[in-house]
Amino acid sequence: MPADTGNGTDAAVAHKSDLAGVHTEVRWLAQQAPSAPVSAEPSGSSEAPNAASTVGQSPANNGEVGDLLDETVVTATRTRERVQDVPRTVTVVSRRQVEQQSLLTTNLGDILGFTVPGYSAPSDGPARGTYRGRDVQTLIDGIPQTGNYAYSNQLRFIVPVSIEQIEAVGGPSALYGDGATGGTINILTRRGTETPQAKTRIGFNLGLSNLSGGPGYLFEQFASGKAGAFDYAITASYTGLGSVYDARGAQIPNEWFGTLGNTNTYNLYGKFGLDLGADQRLQFTAGYANDLTDPNSISDPAVTTSGGLQFAGAKNGRIQIQNSPYSPQPTKRNLQLALEYNHNKFLGGSKLLAQASHRNSFELTTVNDSRFTADGSGGPFDSINRGVWGEYITTARVQVETPFSDNFKLLWGSDFKNDPVEAWQLETFDPKIYDESGGFIQRRSGNFLFNPAYTLTNIAGFLQANWNISDQWIINGGLRYENVSFSVGDFVASNTGQSVTGGSLNFNSTVFNLGVVYKPSNEISLFANFGQGFSLPVFANPLTNASSGFAVSNSLTALQPKLVDSYELGVRGRWRSIQSSLSAYYTFSSLDVGFVQVSPTQFQSVRSPQRTYGLEATLYAQPGPGWTLGTTAAWVQGEQDPFNTGDYYPLNSYSVNPLKATFYLENQTAPGWRNRLQVLFSGYRDVAYNAILPTGFRVEQAPVGSYATVDYLSSIQMGAGTLEVGVRNLLNNQYSPVYSQYLSGFNDRNNFAARGATLNVAYNFGW
Repeated sequence: MPADTGNGTDAAVAHKSDLAGVHTEVRWLAQQAPSAPVSAEPSGSSEAPNAASTVGQSPANNGEVGDLLDETVVTATRTRERVQDVPRTVTVVSRRQVEQQSLLTTNLGDILGFTVPGYSAPSDGPARGTYRGRDVQTLIDGIPQTGNYAYSNQLRFIVPVSIEQIEAVGGPSALYGDGATGGTINILTRRGTETPQAKTRIGFNLGLSNLSGGPGYLFEQFASGKAGAFDYAITASYTGLGSVYDARGAQIPNEWFGTLGNTNTYNLYGKFGLDLGADQRLQFTAGYANDLTDPNSISDPAVTTSGGLQFAGAKNGRIQIQNSPYSPQPTKRNLQLALEYNHNKFLGGSKLLAQASHRNSFELTTVNDSRFTADGSGGPFDSINRGVWGEYITTARVQVETPFSDNFKLLWGSDFKNDPVEAWQLETFDPKIYDESGGFIQRRSGNFLFNPAYTLTNIAGFLQANWNISDQWIINGGLRYENVSFSVGDFVASNTGQSVTGGSLNFNSTVFNLGVVYKPSNEISLFANFGQGFSLPVFANPLTNASSGFAVSNSLTALQPKLVDSYELGVRGRWRSIQSSLSAYYTFSSLDVGFVQVSPTQFQSVRSPQRTYGLEATLYAQPGPGWTLGTTAAWVQGEQDPFNTGDYYPLNSYSVNPLKATFYLENQTAPGWRNRLQVLFSGYRDVAYNAILPTGFRVEQAPVGSYATVDYLSSIQMGAGTLEVGVRNLLNNQYSPVYSQYLSGFNDRNNFAARGATLNVAYNFGW
């Protein structure tokens, strides 16, 4: 990782934490030189302070927990602040923690599931997560990654080796606008170092429950340096995963919602900076990612004829796709370009950040048997199909941070986003040939458009104030004005066959936030926050289900954005060897988006009141020399009033996960040798299964069972580098992640088990 701070100097903040816990609410930083202050770069940019620890290196501890907390900074709120000064729950995952977890999995969604208390439990696959029971906005260096019709792609576009730190802010936000109703996750990437660095990591993984799948491979390369006014940071990575097996030794199918088995992932990421004098900087970033899957199995249909709940089984064979213009290889690929300009003495004493980006992504899914009936008579979605979809998003932002005094500052600016949503094409395949071949000959018979193409343009202006009234009191708040233009041409609704005349709509809204921090002592920090979130519905859903009489011009209820009000109270405690936090929150939207089942094969989108509420707690400690431990717990519930009758029904377990708790214990066993055990527990949830809607159907088709996993991690200095050994699912527990259990209610073919015990070995070194 880069050893310099955000301003490019070597007077850096070195990561000296012995608290190697992944679930940290803060980034522990200790200054190498007491006289070197933490740099204050433009808020929300990629200029995070860089940790000095190298890849795989075990940093020494030069301070207690409370001492290190004082040096913490966070940028996810668009202004540089220490965590104890933020009136919201903040989780910061450092580079060292990301690297540590990436030995077990390079799936960033799973890393977030283990490190961020309010985020969904790891899915062991590509599923998109939720945050506090709602949608999450994902940013990379402050650039929005979530489009109106995004699925699981955004977390596949960045790999752990490119990450400097991850900052997660819980709850709706008026700071970044559309999409952040559950929280905001800002992924900050690495930048050039003052002195040249080159670091390599190579490794393999092997499923221990069945060795016939062979090993998967890992290669990561990082290079950075500075030549005069020019600096660079380049990362390249490859991960190859063969067939994967559950704890019983049974192969897990290569299906759309399953694991990432038989997938090769390639990623290139480069950041190039040019200092234009002491106070100005120009930076160009380019990233390319590609997932290529080679499916060698389908989910065996025979599982649906077995009694009781079954795990999806793999049916192996050579898959042929005929008559299709697209590749037989499912893929997710993405190209992102960004240009950023910083001026730290703008108009005398303000800090200016200007940024523009463009992202182009494409997804081709696996073929899925989505039939509810054997003859496929249930309509176009009751078919064998695969999705073809692309996304082209352009964003721009300008923000200025103006200090009026040492204790009061304003952040003001504007955001722009253009999101032209493509028509998502579904190829359909001949069911007779599919069945006769056992599912291995997939001959295209036609295609239809799931949704019409439409365009969204979002322009926003914002103003945020931060006032340090005294050493004990801090107030911050502000407002954001959103203006959204929506347009769609004439189309035929795919789910109803209804012809609809296109049109244009314009939405605008003003949201605001206000937070207070009170510090009764040096050890205790109390906070309260009210925040509003603004989020556009996925417009494709009401458009595909348009019925007779639907018109774009008079469909405000179906298409208008949702506003979410959030209330949060919390307390943080920090002592020399212990730190902890506890927060409670409640959110409400009077016109949210939900789904209810109205027939055995049909779900209806509804706009109705929805509420979520929950608790989050963390505790980190150093019980003795060389020992660290941490634990987190997150509990969330949510209900909706789908028929606007005042009767609330539980939200499903995809949106609202069961209780999630984590624990780790780490020991510096000997100089250069560290060992760690970590546990994740996901609880039981049947409240949605027990709830019967007025339509006669259950909210959820099956209860979600509890499970626990144990992982082991060890690193030891060896020669010029570090040897890392980890075992994921150490006890070889047979279970299905929450998301797979949710899908199993519709079809056992979707009940994908998690991987069994998996050995991971890597060696990393600098040169």
